[in-house]
Amino acid sequence: MVAHETAGDCGYCAFFQDPDGNVLGLYEEIQRK
Repeated sequence: MVAHETAGDCGYCAFFQDPDGNVLGLYEEIQRK
């Protein structure tokens, strides 16, 4: 899983986090492209 720093570090990180702050699968898909 892709580790990232503070939420909001990049523009769309926060949009792909669940309420617990876990990065959702869709974000991982974006990182692979």
